[in-house]
Amino acid sequence: MLPPGVIETVNTYGEEGYGGPAPPLGSGPHDYVISVYALSGLPSFSRSLLTEARIQELMKGMVIASGECVGVFERGR
Repeated sequence: MLPPGVIETVNTYGEEGYGGPAPPLGSGPHDYVISVYALSGLPSFSRSLLTEARIQELMKGMVIASGECVGVFERGR
């Protein structure tokens, strides 16, 4: 359960929320970056049209703080 006001967007699996790392088997280590942003407000938008580029555009001038966590994940053969 997420707190009120939290919005999750569609991930690369085509589903809302976090899907976890899943690099191709035996392809070596992959970097995964999780970014979080605190905004001064919430712009109006259509959830169906959200892409990473569109989100970045909508957040311009609204970011109070941000952070990133980089993890490396690899799946064996």
